[in-house]
Amino acid sequence: MKYHHLPTSKARTRFAELLTRVWVDGDRVVLQRHGEDVAVLVPIEDLRRLKRLEDREDPASSGAALAESDERISRCDVRKPIESPPT
Repeated sequence: MKYHHLPTSKARTRFAELLTRVWVDGDRVVLQRHGEDVAVLVPIEDLRRLKRLEDREDPASSGAALAESDERISRCDVRKPIESPPT
């Protein structure tokens, strides 16, 4: 999995290309403003993993969120290992 750091001004002009890198290649794009990291474009599966982690840490809010949503995550998906970002 590749990380790319890019100023928001350049990301704006290359958005379609960046979206393809994230979606197809699984890359992560760190957006920077004035040299500071401000946001990240990540594959949807990364977001789902983050959601599962949040749900494990706060089961009460997880139950409330499930009550409001039709989306369900299988038990197998919840148990998938989470990859650590490179250091």
